[in-house]
Amino acid sequence: MRALCLAVAFVTALLTVTSTQALADDGDGIAVLALDITGDATSNLRKQVVLAIVEGLEEAGDVLSVDESRSALVSETDLIDCFSRDCLERIGDSLSVPRFVRAELSASGAHYILKLQLLHTGRKRLLNSVTVSCAVCTVGDLKTRTIEAARQLLIVELNELVPVTIASIPEGAMISIDGLGAGTSPVVTKLEPGPHRFSATKDGYATTSQTAEIAASEAGTQRLEIAMVQAMGAPETGNSKYGYWKWGSVAASGTLLVLGTTLIIIDDDPACGSSTEQCRFLRQTKLGGVLSIAGSLAAGAAAGWMFWSESKSERPILSLVPGGAQAGFAFDF
Repeated sequence: MRALCLAVAFVTALLTVTSTQALADDGDGIAVLALDITGDATSNLRKQVVLAIVEGLEEAGDVLSVDESRSALVSETDLIDCFSRDCLERIGDSLSVPRFVRAELSASGAHYILKLQLLHTGRKRLLNSVTVSCAVCTVGDLKTRTIEAARQLLIVELNELVPVTIASIPEGAMISIDGLGAGTSPVVTKLEPGPHRFSATKDGYATTSQTAEIAASEAGTQRLEIAMVQAMGAPETGNSKYGYWKWGSVAASGTLLVLGTTLIIIDDDPACGSSTEQCRFLRQTKLGGVLSIAGSLAAGAAAGWMFWSESKSERPILSLVPGGAQAGFAFDF
């Protein structure tokens, strides 16, 4: 009987340890990955803000501070300050936590702006974002507001995700959503309803960014298109819609104009000398001149249309089109 009791106790303890290990492996903690500071903040202020963030997040379970997170990633330095989805997934595996916090602090005298972002590796998206502004406050006031902001960060309203496709013109641009790298366009993902910040970056083009509202009521996949503008001074990329045709039309228009004008001027001139009395043949070039000028006007109009069409297609817009329909709305910027 005693042996049976010992066996039951041993099995119970083993199951308890296994269960505890499973919960630990689930990664119920949270890690602060970065605190980026701009302005005239001191090292002591940075330390106080980090401590306040950790204190506010303690309700979420175990919390790793910025220094602890960086120390744990010392053998994987390429993951430090990397916030792409692939990096976050690898960081989650290394730190055994599913959630991360990224913080940005702007300090100017006694004026502070703190932005906190809550990221999730399993859902591969931004869960929540909180911004705190303190016009005139002490370090103690900033700490109090930071603790409260960190607590608010953990309050996430779970909405049904909306499928979204982000495309760029031209294709192949690096797309980021809410500051997180999402991959090369076209990007297919799912987002929570509400405003999101989209950016597109590509060599030879100016970075294009805008905020668009993702509606929960739209049926099907919502499509966003980001048209990029070639950077000032950048060489031609070969992606021109009409290429040399537009320049060829300009050259043809000028050549035909000169030719047509010349033919009209020399019409009725003698073909065999300066005296019409001694020459039986006069040049009849007026019709050719008129036709040349008409061709010049046509070539010029074609060139103008091609230039206008390309400039219109390169107009920097971000448009949202629901479910593959042609209608939608656009933002100019």
